Amino acid sequence: AFLTRLFREADPFGLAGSAFTAMPKSNPDALTILARGEKYLAENQSLKDRPLARATMLDTIGSVHSHLGHCDRAEVLLLEAWNLRKKHLKAPHAELATSLHNLGFLRFGQARWKEAITMLDQAFQMRRSLHGEQNPLTVQSMHQLGIAHSAAKNVESATRLLTRLVEIRTARLKELPTATEEQKVEIFKKVAEAYITRALHYYRSSQKAAAAEDISAFQELARLAPDNKIVQMFSHFLRALVAAQFWRQFPKADQQREIAEKEHQKALQLTEEVLGKDHYIYIWIEDRVARLCYSLRRYSEAEDRFRHVAQVVEARYGDRLASVPDIHYSLARAIIFGKGNGKRWYSKPGPVNEEQKKNWTAIWDDAEQQMRRAVRVSLKLHGESDQVSRYRQYLGYVLRVRYPKKHEEAEAVFRKDLAYHIKAHGPTSETTVERWISLLRVLRYQEKYDQILKEVEGILAEGHKLKWTKYQQARFIEDASNLARKGNHQGAIVLINEAVRAGYKDLRMLRSRKAFKPLQRRKDFQQLLRGMRN
Repeated sequence: AFLTRLFREADPFGLAGSAFTAMPKSNPDALTILARGEKYLAENQSLKDRPLARATMLDTIGSVHSHLGHCDRAEVLLLEAWNLRKKHLKAPHAELATSLHNLGFLRFGQARWKEAITMLDQAFQMRRSLHGEQNPLTVQSMHQLGIAHSAAKNVESATRLLTRLVEIRTARLKELPTATEEQKVEIFKKVAEAYITRALHYYRSSQKAAAAEDISAFQELARLAPDNKIVQMFSHFLRALVAAQFWRQFPKADQQREIAEKEHQKALQLTEEVLGKDHYIYIWIEDRVARLCYSLRRYSEAEDRFRHVAQVVEARYGDRLASVPDIHYSLARAIIFGKGNGKRWYSKPGPVNEEQKKNWTAIWDDAEQQMRRAVRVSLKLHGESDQVSRYRQYLGYVLRVRYPKKHEEAEAVFRKDLAYHIKAHGPTSETTVERWISLLRVLRYQEKYDQILKEVEGILAEGHKLKWTKYQQARFIEDASNLARKGNHQGAIVLINEAVRAGYKDLRMLRSRKAFKPLQRRKDFQQLLRGMRN
């Protein structure tokens, strides 16, 4: 249960979230068992006369739902358990502390940091008063509370709690000489858990020197590990995880990268021997390896690994894991930059023969399918959100590349994404401007220069002054050229004015460009040039 605890209770950092937001039970019938438990709760009348027994079942089932990422269902069950216990028990009480801890973990999973910290702190204080600071339950709440503070960027509180966690866990190392093999394994896992959590907290809070010290301490600790395949698997995996996270951050980056690759491969080999290639722990590690391959531009290997991860996750869990969209998004990117050769494909005017056209179409059909699934599942799990927008933006990019039959569909996707950002972040935010640029680009691909003018006029009519990038300023000049060639001189002036307002300064270009010659007789164009010169 070590990895389950590590990644479901000790991962506010998005590390496990890039694979599985919550680690599922390895039993594929877990959801069936949960359904039976809930049915028993609904039908068993005797439990209504035993509120504390009912609360225990509610809390247990709700906690499993929480770890599986079913937050809405978990909330109903955990709140009912909490209300029953609060009504029939007097604080401080161990069952009240359990409810507070599980509710705090749920709020943490919902990114409601303030509520999570309040509940977890109450659970920690209650457990400490009941059991003492070094009791496993107290340490569990201390651990999760430290992580919640880290996620909320309460650096000082997180550091204090996680440092105390390391002290309590490492104190058990003195038990190693007299411990049984099984006890040694458990001690090692607990200490490793504490070090990796604090190191990641340091990393996220930009305390690089402290993070490096914890990496070194962890690597020294690994030498004390018992000669046990499962322990070796954990050891290699955690060292790989640390190295992969840090190899870009430190002077010896190449050395850390080599360590990351080497340790990942060892971890994968041992996990396959111990658990098999379809076990969720193997899949989680393979996802990390795929991401490392992608970062090293080994796109073909990354694609193969992401595809295996996607197939196993879909077969076992369907759309129920919050990480499913990111898996398909990552697979689409590996396809595009591997078989699709990235930008080299769409910088050319398209395929030159039928065979190339067929191959090209198959590659981008695959990428499009992966992105559609990412958007669909993300919408189902999260509703309209920045996360969905990220996937929708990339889907639009994939559609935009499909000469030219998908351009109108890409335009619709970008418009929907832009509407979300205007509502969520305001019309002048940086992310909204990025969405405007995406929409204008696909309109440009379709040579809809009049529509580009209409969009800009709409922005100006609303009184918005957007901070266009230098790229977009230059593109407005190109759009103005096309409008001028079509005889729409007033529209050309509007676009040139907007480019100049945003910072465009190439006066020579405006004077010398052939398309702008007819504009030079216009007073508004002459005034614009004088303003630029002054």
